Amino acid sequence: MALHFTVDPMSASELRTCLCAAVAGVLGVMILPGARGARLTDEHLVVLAISGRRERQIRWTDITGIEVRTSVGVRRVRVALASGEQLTLPAPMSFLDRHFDPHVGQLTGWWQARRQPARP
Repeated sequence: MALHFTVDPMSASELRTCLCAAVAGVLGVMILPGARGARLTDEHLVVLAISGRRERQIRWTDITGIEVRTSVGVRRVRVALASGEQLTLPAPMSFLDRHFDPHVGQLTGWWQARRQPARP
């Protein structure tokens, strides 16, 4: 459905339709599974898919950089891998996470502490 702009004011039914769509969108965001983003382990950064059912394990030693990128006013974390791949994490995301900066700090700290291979 698209809004049609005219010089006429919006009717009550059109306004009701727009409000219902907005409420449905907000509820949809709230209902999405909470398990998305990243989980930190001693060996890996575990990237969780939005559904929370698929995950990808990335060894800390395979990560060459972590940076925060801004797009349309939303800050997200991008991870650079030794293979040359750039991976944008599904979370943390500044739009949805009011603790974005501390979470990025924690992720960066874990990477810096674990990025060197273990020495015998």
